Amino acid sequence: MASTSDIRNGLCIKYNHDIYKIIEFLHVKPGKGPAFVRTKLKSVTNGRVVDNTFSTPFEDTDDPILDDGGNDDSGSSGGGMGLQFLFGLLFLSLIVFIIRIYARNEQEE
Repeated sequence: MASTSDIRNGLCIKYNHDIYKIIEFLHVKPGKGPAFVRTKLKSVTNGRVVDNTFSTPFEDTDDPILDDGGNDDSGSSGGGMGLQFLFGLLFLSLIVFIIRIYARNEQEE
């Protein structure tokens, strides 16, 4: 379970069976009642932007925090989901290359 204090710009979360990137957030502590966070989320898959309010603490069936895209204060410049995508693309290209070589060898025999 994650809390609203984990929410920050650039964080990717799993929400409503999709992956969203937080592009804007506002942590609100009202005088009466629990704190909450207003967020503007952009879908990674289709680019749709939605507004949502998370109360504290919020839950999901899985751990909703996926990746922050390297937006932490530790000074590291992680590649985030973009780097994972590039490695996946490289792996897929390698598989296609191997299949083509195998098919070419089968035709020659």
